Amino acid sequence: MDYRILSGFLTTLACLVLSGCFVSAVPLINDGQAERPLAGDILVCPDPDDACIRLTPDGAGYLGTKLDEQERVPLTVHFTRLDTTATDKVHVMQVRIEEDDDAPAWIYLLARPFPDGSETGADLQLAWLDCADQPDSALRALEYSGGRIDRGLAMTCEVTSIEQLAAMILSEHAMDITDDAWWAEKAEDR
Repeated sequence: MDYRILSGFLTTLACLVLSGCFVSAVPLINDGQAERPLAGDILVCPDPDDACIRLTPDGAGYLGTKLDEQERVPLTVHFTRLDTTATDKVHVMQVRIEEDDDAPAWIYLLARPFPDGSETGADLQLAWLDCADQPDSALRALEYSGGRIDRGLAMTCEVTSIEQLAAMILSEHAMDITDDAWWAEKAEDR
């Protein structure tokens, strides 16, 4: 296992829960690329069994606060648009996670405004991405272009650029990301 990929316990746990995820050892969305998917604070509810998280604008990104505890969550978030065509409301969400003494790591998922509102009051619907969904040809291309794949306990794909990640997502899920049923399924895949 390459511990540069999964440096923090929290990140490792998150990838185990997600069954496989896209990660990076450095942030791929910088302040100049970051966008605001919605104005003001954003409410996300990544797990129906846990408290929702309020994302409050901070510079070009957001800081998280759990609603039930009113404490800062150890994460920061940045968004950038997946592409500028029919999916212009779909954003890549970069979540920085750090655990006390460990180096930070970044996990990537998709986010879009709920099409018809949410039962939880969340503003954004999240799609948990699983690199194990990628065909072998895409995984080979990832490795050839400098990315890394860890096929350990939970398969993780370390991407090296936001463009590389977007290309992988669009090559496998271009039709899916316009489908409400796909979003509902991916929201349950955590």
